[in-house]
Amino acid sequence: MVRRFGRLVAVAAIVVVIGVLSAVAATWWEHHASLTLPLLPGPYAVGRASFDWRDDSRVDALAPSTGVERELTVWMWYPARSGGASHPSDYLPPPLRAALARYQSPVLSLLLLHDPSTVRTRSVDGALPAASQRPFPIVLVKPGIGAMALDYTTLAEDLASSGYVVVASDSPYSTVVVVYADGRLAVRRRAANAGESAPIAEQARVARTILPTWVGDDRFVLDRLAALDASGPFRGRLALDQVGAMGHSFGGATSAEFCRVDARCKAAIDIDGIPFGGVVREPVRRPLMFFLSDHSRERGDAETATIMSEFRDIYRRSPPGRAMVALRGSSHFSFSDKPLLFNREIARISGIVGSIDPVRALDASDDVVRTFFDVHLKGAPASRFQDVRARYPELVFSDSGVPYLGR
Repeated sequence: MVRRFGRLVAVAAIVVVIGVLSAVAATWWEHHASLTLPLLPGPYAVGRASFDWRDDSRVDALAPSTGVERELTVWMWYPARSGGASHPSDYLPPPLRAALARYQSPVLSLLLLHDPSTVRTRSVDGALPAASQRPFPIVLVKPGIGAMALDYTTLAEDLASSGYVVVASDSPYSTVVVVYADGRLAVRRRAANAGESAPIAEQARVARTILPTWVGDDRFVLDRLAALDASGPFRGRLALDQVGAMGHSFGGATSAEFCRVDARCKAAIDIDGIPFGGVVREPVRRPLMFFLSDHSRERGDAETATIMSEFRDIYRRSPPGRAMVALRGSSHFSFSDKPLLFNREIARISGIVGSIDPVRALDASDDVVRTFFDVHLKGAPASRFQDVRARYPELVFSDSGVPYLGR
């Protein structure tokens, strides 16, 4: 009897070991498997360029040392000519991959995410801008706290293929790590990054500190784009009178506030970002879209109710052209590339990507974002939103401004 029990224990141990090894092998395979971002929907090929821009008019209040000028890494996706001397853009350039290996959690890097060196983009470096009778509208992008501009490559490539110049800036000391062209690093600091899990009071305190800096980033980038449009390969290609702004999470709050204070902004999208700053009290006076993830599981939570009330009040103060949209089944991450890069099984078990298929979520997000800017920057008819609704029943439009909470 004892001998038989021992054999059963040994068999059970072998089964457990085989299961663990199989799981490790599957995770390793998925981490190293090749991944290509979604197809481009528009008629243009997409080029990508990057810049280091220093603002000598601003001291960086978030830097660890005093007297440091604010300096941004900026990524630009744009309609490009097909062919010519160019090569596919790395999803993350090698210096950035090396820096992330030092400052990102090994568990996140090795278990949860694809190896970024295996991710294939749809854009190319070094491509000449596409010829056009008219300059291309501009969309400024700000990522969420801790996120990188390149985390939104799918959304940026989608817009660029449809005739937009998309310009995203990283946020030194809030982004996990920024790598400048000369190899210098700006690493995330607690003072500039409360984290999504921090209490709302702590998030609000950090927001009050960093919001003016981030809004200043967008204003500075737009100033530099005016200079870029004056000479060189982008001369005459940038429609400086057709500027939109969008951002995710705190970047979304930044975009709404930027469009409130800078008259050059014609329309803004806040993607799942808690409102902060003057927009909570004063109207934006430009078309504003709140694009939210599925918060139905948080229904009844007092903190969520307060935030949703702020969304509703801002929406009702906004001018015609406003929109309140939610994506059923989505999570906070569904609007970035992260769900494509997450290990599918771990993400499914943890619930961090929501129940909607990641590609479907990005397709729906791209479509509604593109349509909003087509209407407000290119003059497309607002009836185009009806087509979007028909294509994606997962998108819930609220004409009353009351956010979707699973009703």
